[in-house]
Amino acid sequence: MYSPPPRRAPVGPALAQLRQRAGLTQAELAERLGLLSPETISRYERGEREPRVSSLIRIAEVLGVAPEELLGYPGSDGGEHYLMPEPPAPPYASAEELARLKAQVLAEVDEMDLHELPLLRTLAAGLQARRAKG
Repeated sequence: MYSPPPRRAPVGPALAQLRQRAGLTQAELAERLGLLSPETISRYERGEREPRVSSLIRIAEVLGVAPEELLGYPGSDGGEHYLMPEPPAPPYASAEELARLKAQVLAEVDEMDLHELPLLRTLAAGLQARRAKG
């Protein structure tokens, strides 16, 4: 049975350090991200709020780092990996059900918090491996 990964430190300290290392102010980072205000960046750094996974990925792109670094992992090649057991593939009753399940998964992914990034990484790798098997 799957057990969730342990909670990691908030994004705030790593975000502040990586932003400063990139030579950006909170306002400059917010401007490069487009949709975020400087106050949002400040809240992330103070630990009052955590970005959604989609925002985390965009922040990492702007800072030129792997998203894992914002979570306190040493980089994309380091850190812990959490594996889920492979569930049996259920038979799909119809294309409509498959479409509904895809939409449900996408909605769930959008609501994931940063601590679930290892789970998302594992899910993506599992799906790629299944496709590679043909």
